[in-house]
Amino acid sequence: MKTVTNNIKKLRNNIGISANDLAREIGSNANQVYVWENNILQPRPAYVYQMLEYFKCSYSDLFNLIES
Repeated sequence: MKTVTNNIKKLRNNIGISANDLAREIGSNANQVYVWENNILQPRPAYVYQMLEYFKCSYSDLFNLIES
């Protein structure tokens, strides 16, 4: 499931926000974003939903389920 961790960082960097900024927007903390981006733990479904809303992307986009 490393794909989601890569995509979180990629999406965050694409819009130029820090891990702290993302954490604040989704109700988490920067340490938790770091844990996700470094594939230590996967985000809980509630945070996945918040990221989908924040990044305005689909589940498939976040988890890279569709090959481009």
